[in-house]
Amino acid sequence: MLFKVDDFLIDDVLEPFYQWTQKTIGLSCFMVAKGLFVLALLCFIGWILYLMMIDFLLVFLILFQAVDRIMNLVMHMIIAGKKEEELEGGSQGKAKNPMRFNLKLKRVGLIIQAIIFVPLNISLSIFFPWSPIFKLLIVFIIVEIVGYYSISCTPIPPQKSWVKRWLESWIMTPAISGV
Repeated sequence: MLFKVDDFLIDDVLEPFYQWTQKTIGLSCFMVAKGLFVLALLCFIGWILYLMMIDFLLVFLILFQAVDRIMNLVMHMIIAGKKEEELEGGSQGKAKNPMRFNLKLKRVGLIIQAIIFVPLNISLSIFFPWSPIFKLLIVFIIVEIVGYYSISCTPIPPQKSWVKRWLESWIMTPAISGV
């Protein structure tokens, strides 16, 4: 069931959206993925810093998971950058993005994590409104999921965006002088 949801999200929602953004403003799925992974990294570092202010022993206990998550996000930021360079180099053909298949279980696992932890963090943030930790975790989980889906989309070959063509038409239009 979740694999069908995964395929639906990529095929029918995100790939058409990212192809539209790439045609319109020149923003590929890999550019979005890099930005989302940076945002997720900042949320996770903020979460760790907040926990360090509360209880240092608690931070020490989750340090291994934190290092794994941070290294995972950094690795996928680098992969998104490499994929963006390949896209600009024109090496992307009609083939599907291999990250789509390599990250399928990771994406489905993150959906399960979101189904469990987002409602839990929302309810905890209602009971503890002074604590930003639950809000940071909600943003982190959602941004991480969208980042993994973004890096799994197959972009269209590079071309000038509609906005760039429109701006160039204004710039390149010769001025008509009446003199």
